Amino acid sequence: MAGQSVVPILVSARERILDREAYDTADGSKLDAEPQVVVAAA
Repeated sequence: MAGQSVVPILVSARERILDREAYDTADGSKLDAEPQVVVAAA
């Protein structure tokens, strides 16, 4: 799985289209966090 995400990063970096600021500041916590479920009162 990790290799599938590495190739696009390498290609975009080589082609100079990688948003370096977004890449450098990204963290995995958004993917790891439990979703917030909001239940509307009836």
